[in-house]
Amino acid sequence: WYPNSDSSDPVTCCFASISKDHPVHLWDAYNGTLRATYSPIDEKDELARVISLCFNPFGNKIAAGGESCMYIFDISRPGTQTEYRKTVPTKKSKEGQRGLISCFAFKPDCSGVIAAGSYSKSICLYAENDSNRTIAELTGHKGGVTNLLFTPNCNYLLSGSRKENEIFHWDIRMSITPVNRYERRVETNQRIYFDIDPSGKYMVTGSTDGDARIYNILTGALVATMPHQPDTVNGAAFHPRNRGTILISTGQRHFKYCDDDNEGDNINSTALNSIQMWTQLMDDRIEKV
Repeated sequence: WYPNSDSSDPVTCCFASISKDHPVHLWDAYNGTLRATYSPIDEKDELARVISLCFNPFGNKIAAGGESCMYIFDISRPGTQTEYRKTVPTKKSKEGQRGLISCFAFKPDCSGVIAAGSYSKSICLYAENDSNRTIAELTGHKGGVTNLLFTPNCNYLLSGSRKENEIFHWDIRMSITPVNRYERRVETNQRIYFDIDPSGKYMVTGSTDGDARIYNILTGALVATMPHQPDTVNGAAFHPRNRGTILISTGQRHFKYCDDDNEGDNINSTALNSIQMWTQLMDDRIEKV
């Protein structure tokens, strides 16, 4: 979503999307029309594959992640990228950040720091206005990084990866090892999202075991486990203004299988594709809205 979206101003209500073999599209959230198209063009002058994108805090640029590179677009100039940034010096180089750039997070204080995660299990911090500067590299994940979030005070970064049962909590002022880790279950390559509440105190995360967990990231304690779901909780988010309101989404890809007693195809009976709204009460109890 455009970071400055305001429902009272329809012009600001828009969001960007990507899909396989297509450019980045900017859509009107009210009528679903296409507002603009941004095409990532690689060194061969061909449309490149991108798998992640993110608006900067000002809302005037979009970053998209490709194979060992980033594409930066000015949203006021539809068309090709305004900057092509390689994350490795050469194709054969062992330096830099290799692999598909799978997720981004901009530091919310508008200081121009970008965190980029890759499927090569690494996280790098970059300076937005200096294409040759890598601020730091964070390593330790066992799977490809799928989600990054800065805390509101900008001192900490949370990261999650696929097929790994922990979220890492980094202090970017001394980014050597995580200062804390939060348990969750992730047994597939599916992106399992987490979110931090506006106060910077709580973090909620989904999991493949059907349990959404809420942690106090100031103390590291598990505060609550939301009621169990029969399918994967693939996303969880706090309301940006109404503290205590939590949205979760459930579902995953279920493959058809053949039952020996029935030649027809069957689908897992636990499949649940849903969006649910819950409320976290003052005593940390969870109630469905």
